[in-house]
Parts: sequence; structure tokens; C-alpha cells
Amino acid sequence: MRLSSRSVLLLVLGVVAVGGVVAGILLFRGPSNTVALPKAVTLTYWRVFDEQEDIQSYIDAYQTEFPYVKIGVRNFTLDEYEEALISAWAKGEGPDMYSIPNYWLGKYVQYSAPLPAELSLVRITERSRLGRKEVLSTRDQVRGLSVQEVKNGWVDAVAEDVVFDDQVYGLPYSIDTMVMYYNKDLLAQAGIAVPPALWADFVDDVPKISVINETDEILRSGTAMGTHGNVQRYFDLLSILMMQNGATMADGNSARFNIESDVRPGYYPGLAATTFYTDFANPRKSVYSWTEEQPDSLESFTNGQTAFFFGYWYHLAEIQKRSPSLNFGIAPIPQISSGQQVNYANYWVESVAASSPNQDLAWAFIQAVAKGPQTYLLNTGRPAALRTEVAKQQADPILATFANQALTAKTWYHGSDPETAEKIFAELIDAIRLGTSEEPLDTVDIAARQISQTLELSE
Repeated sequence: MRLSSRSVLLLVLGVVAVGGVVAGILLFRGPSNTVALPKAVTLTYWRVFDEQEDIQSYIDAYQTEFPYVKIGVRNFTLDEYEEALISAWAKGEGPDMYSIPNYWLGKYVQYSAPLPAELSLVRITERSRLGRKEVLSTRDQVRGLSVQEVKNGWVDAVAEDVVFDDQVYGLPYSIDTMVMYYNKDLLAQAGIAVPPALWADFVDDVPKISVINETDEILRSGTAMGTHGNVQRYFDLLSILMMQNGATMADGNSARFNIESDVRPGYYPGLAATTFYTDFANPRKSVYSWTEEQPDSLESFTNGQTAFFFGYWYHLAEIQKRSPSLNFGIAPIPQISSGQQVNYANYWVESVAASSPNQDLAWAFIQAVAKGPQTYLLNTGRPAALRTEVAKQQADPILATFANQALTAKTWYHGSDPETAEKIFAELIDAIRLGTSEEPLDTVDIAARQISQTLELSE
């Protein structure tokens, strides 16, 4: 049946009218992800060392993007920090975001929320409609970083530390590695033109610098090694010696630094490394240059009484503050051979508390800073953890050593009790140094079994 011209016109007008009604409904309804306006939120952020100004630009940008969110930063001293965290959580309080050393992660994973695959975030925007401005609240899904993206984007040590059960429990803004600070004047007086790059050269250089009297009193020290109470980060230093020597520090929940070498039958790299370390506190050895009676290793170095000090980037400002006129340099930590580089990382990681009611908002902030740390690194002068930023710092006259080492840095302890692990290493150092065991290998075995118990608790 053919429709008349009048019928066709009416049909077209009807379709147009219906379309207009539908369009009007859609216009007034807004996007399908529209939600109610969110209530005001305050995210608390607990930190150590850095000042709020170091991350203020990130806070400002975040609060512009999420105007209903405020971020409150609270700084603590290192001595009070852990007790404050545990006490607050015990009361059902505590921060939404917090910083912890990378070697605390095994202990604090129980208090932390993993980075979700998707962050559900409410955004507020303004739009004009029919000549009026209105506030629109929408829920967006933002992808969280995957484990593979962390492995690809950050230096290797990061994924090794922050990933538990195939989930990301923290992200760093920077990374630090152990270096060798050296007194240029003391090396020059000993006829040493360049700092040693290998431990074999280091062993040759230390006796040239040390000054020891007839009663074995150390008047000037080549290096601060061999003890624990007065050597800063002795746990890290002994760990890197073991790693460089070929020891497998741990496998799952079992410490393995007591195991025989796979490539050298009858050789125990963990024991050999500990013996090497303690030789510097043994008066019968040519490298003897340190005792329990010496001052703290950093103090001795800044006083000009020790030539080699093993420390981190964070020691740099303290050295300059304590001894502005000290003529010193920064060199990579020595290696066993030039063909294989093994370095040690010690840094802080930013995490979200499992108790936080606003985990997605908290993770959105941490992820944003970690993925774009340029301003933070500029403000603090810290070494980078993100590979793209590491590449930039390799040309920096101060940060180049740290940047280069970051690419081959490792860590190992992920147990639930880092304090006990350090104490066990201290006891191991004393036992080998003092010769209190007829079988030194038994002492290393005992230390490995004791540390394994703390690794099991973290599973």
C-alpha cells in the first residue's frame, strides 16, 4: 500500500519528535557513569625524612583533579615511627598511606593493601546546560600498574621487593645503593691515585693507609669493617659481600647463605665472605684496621680518621654537614671481578594501609608520583628508581654512581622480623671474629636456620 504524501510527512514528524524526546532524556540524564556527589575525604600520609614541600606540587595537582579530597602529611623521626604505626593501627586508626624501608616489606605486608588492577575513582566536573552551570560527578575506572609493568618500568630490585603473591604492595619514588666514600687526602698520602674498583685492590690499599702502633692500637684506619656495633649498615655490607661471592641468600622461606658453592665443591661463599669481613678487625691480618673501640664509622670518616666508608646517598648530606672541608669522593662499591657487578639497594617504599577506607584514592596518588617522579627527584636530589629517570641521572656528576649501581642492585630479606635478622648477622660476625666456634661453618648454619624461622613467619 502506498502512503500519501501527507501520511509520509506525519510519519517523519513523529520519528523526529520521538528522537527529540529520547535525546532530551539522554541530555538530562547525563552520562551512564554518573554518581552522587562524593563526601569530603581526607587522606593521611605518614612519612620519614622528606619534607612536605618535596611532594607539595603532587598534592596540589591531585587535589585539583579530586577537589573533594585533602591530603594531610605527617612527618616522624625514624626512632618514633614504627611504634607510632603499630600503636595507631592497634587503635583502629593510622594513616591511609605510609612509607617504609624496603626491608620492612615482609613484616608490613599484613598491614598493606595491594595495588588493584583497576582503581575506581569519582571525578567532579562542571558543564553548561541550557545556559546553566552544573556539577557532574562520574565514576571512572583507572588501570593500576601490573606486576609486569613494575618489572619493566623500575630497576630490578623494586619488583623483587614489592611483589608478594603476584601483587604489588608498594612503589618507590627513588632508590638508594651502597657506595664507597673515600678520603682523597688520605689516599694521596698513601700514594693511591684512584680508589680501588676490586676487593683485591682494596685489600692492598687498606694497609698502606692504616697506622697502627706496637700495641695494635689503631691511630688511623684504612676502612671501617669487621665489627657491627660501630659500622653503619653492617647487615647490608656483609650481605653484599656474600652475594658478590656467589652465595644464594634465600630461596622462598629458607635462608641459603650457608650452602656449598655449586661451582666450587668444598667452598662455602657465605662463610668466606664473613671471614673476609671480620679480617679487618683481626690484629693477625694485614688488613687489620678496625676494632669495637673505634667510634661510629660515619663519625670516624667525617673526622678524617678513616679512609673508606661504606654508606648510601642519604649519608652524603650528613658528611657535608659534619665536615664541610673534608676532601672526599664517591666511588662504586668494589667488586670481586670487573665482569660481574652486584650492588645492594636500601630505599623507602610508599604503601597503602589495609585499614584505609579510601584505598583506591590513596593508590591513585602514590601511583601518580611514582610514575612521574621528576619533580620529587629535583626537589630532593635523590637517585631514581624509574628506569627512564635512571638513564638521565647517569650523566649527573654526583648521582651517576648511584644511577649505574641501581641497575644491578639487589636485596634479599623479606621476612617478618628484620630486626632479628640483623641481630643474627651481628652474632655471626662476633662468632667468626672471636673464633668462639670450633667449626665456623656450624656458626653460619645456625645463623641461616635462625633467619629461616623469621622467613617462614612471613609466608
